[in-house]
Amino acid sequence: MKKTVFIVMLMISSVFVFGQTKVKADEIIRQINNGEKIHYKNVEITGNLHLYDLKNLEHHEGNTYHSYAAKEIIFENCKFRGKVLGYYHDDYENETYAIQFEDKVTFVNCTFRKETTFKYSEFNKSADFSGSKFHNGTSFKYALFREKADFSNVNFMDDIIFKYTVFDEEIDFSKTSFEREADFKYTRFEDNVSFQNAQFDEDPIFKYARIKGRKAKNKLHRMTR
Repeated sequence: MKKTVFIVMLMISSVFVFGQTKVKADEIIRQINNGEKIHYKNVEITGNLHLYDLKNLEHHEGNTYHSYAAKEIIFENCKFRGKVLGYYHDDYENETYAIQFEDKVTFVNCTFRKETTFKYSEFNKSADFSGSKFHNGTSFKYALFREKADFSNVNFMDDIIFKYTVFDEEIDFSKTSFEREADFKYTRFEDNVSFQNAQFDEDPIFKYARIKGRKAKNKLHRMTR
């Protein structure tokens, strides 16, 4: 009986340790470079996650270079202590680096403590950021979402930029909280978009944004109902 209790207690302890696991950002980059599927749950990621600088980096066009994440990436209830960077611009060389996701991307119920940028990033499959919290400035400027994107129940605690972003399919911002400036200037919503029960603490910017080819400003009151 004592032996059985000890085994059960050991299993419980292991689950608890797993829930508190810390993973270095460099280890995640190594796995992506090895073509592995990324799936983390209830972990803390330390260090800056440089997604724009993978070993398969290649010239895209002009002064732009792309890295490619081939396999699905999943983070569930994870905390990112450092920056999450899918974009970088070298001012000296005037070169731009960005990440292109070939498979599904999931950041569900995650916490981003520092700067997060997916500027110029391409999401070729569905992207899910639902339930996540962004404590610092966040940018998806010029990003391209080719399939359904989910930003429902997200809390943007600092400025969020979706300027020039393109959503080819459905996008969900329902019950999302925008505590600072939300910039959707020139954003293109090519399919259905929902801001149902979304909260804007400051007036959002929808200047020149378009929904299915029409001006977004004329539909905003219906999207937020």
